[in-house]
Amino acid sequence: MSNVVPVSSQEQGVHSIIYRKQWQVGCGDCSGNDVYIGKSYFRYDDVSREESFAKCSNICGLSPDCGGFSFVASQSRCYYRRVTTCNAFFSPDFDCYTKERQTQTSTMTTSTSVPAIRLSERPDPMEVVVLVGRYFKRSNVGCGDCGNNDVHIGQNFTRFDFTSRWTSLEICGAVCDSAAECGGFTFVAFQKKCYYRKRITCNVFTSQAFDCYAKAHIPEHQTFFQSPSIAKYRMLGGTGCGDCQDNDVHIGVGGNRFDHASRETALAVCGSVCDASEQCMGFNYVTLQRRCYYRKQTSCNLFSHQQFDCYTKASSPNPPSINFQAKFFAYQRLPKLLPLTLILVLASVLTVAVLALAALRNSSSSLPPSWENGTMCCVQRRETIEQPGKVEQIGVE
Repeated sequence: MSNVVPVSSQEQGVHSIIYRKQWQVGCGDCSGNDVYIGKSYFRYDDVSREESFAKCSNICGLSPDCGGFSFVASQSRCYYRRVTTCNAFFSPDFDCYTKERQTQTSTMTTSTSVPAIRLSERPDPMEVVVLVGRYFKRSNVGCGDCGNNDVHIGQNFTRFDFTSRWTSLEICGAVCDSAAECGGFTFVAFQKKCYYRKRITCNVFTSQAFDCYAKAHIPEHQTFFQSPSIAKYRMLGGTGCGDCQDNDVHIGVGGNRFDHASRETALAVCGSVCDASEQCMGFNYVTLQRRCYYRKQTSCNLFSHQQFDCYTKASSPNPPSINFQAKFFAYQRLPKLLPLTLILVLASVLTVAVLALAALRNSSSSLPPSWENGTMCCVQRRETIEQPGKVEQIGVE
């Protein structure tokens, strides 16, 4: 039994996402089919059967990776799936929701079969390949989870290390650099782990819970990460580019060669403008000015600076040529600090010295009474001797 369930009521003629619901049917529990878009980047959300559609359909509808979800009554959870056509079975404990898109909201119809959704049919138009340090990075992409592809170079010879999303390159990049067999690593947000891989070009999938890092000097990675099918733009972080003679494109607001944007919105604002121009091959964002400058080419006048980001269309015939070893000094690891033990020893020695000095000062300011009386006596005798006309012999008692 199947019903058509609309996500929301919209005006006629506007695209609307609807779901086909199959009562008492489980679906999508297949390898590599989960979408980690739930709370805290889990693959599910906790919800009752009555509220499962209202809550989970909204979450699934916001993700281009999600093709539907399966509700499990005994667990009070909905699991988000890429596709719902695999591993379907009957059970009163399950309900299966499959995402469908109708051209007109006024003509909702039920389809008898739902075709499998391929990742290539649902690319993220704003996905960016970023070059940081010696690594290509694809945000919201998992990679390399293939047979016999792990590299056991983590702590205690495990295949992973613990880290955060913001320190994954700093920590895991340094470990991967030390092993020639390591081709890159995958960060998993809900586990707070990075997994070391020999190859990263196998089992590539999109998910908001993953980031994929690949060593940039490997030819296979250069070809794979610079393919136009992966992203519209490639970004070189911390890099200025294209400030050359007769290289500006005046497509900004008011016919300017730039537009205003923040660093976070540069791709969304300036990327869409550059997309509409065949002459524009990219743009350079300047943080200090909060501007992006449109360029005919981005391969000229390259320089490193933390205030700049260089965006190049993947279709550009003249992409920037980068020296991976020397270019990105801003992302190099900081020099190692003194070992913690040595720091503690130095701190202890300094503390003892300060306390000893304070004790010495206190002892010199509080002499014993006998010393004070003797000192005063000597001072009085000296004053008597030094007075004119008076002579006093002081014998040894």
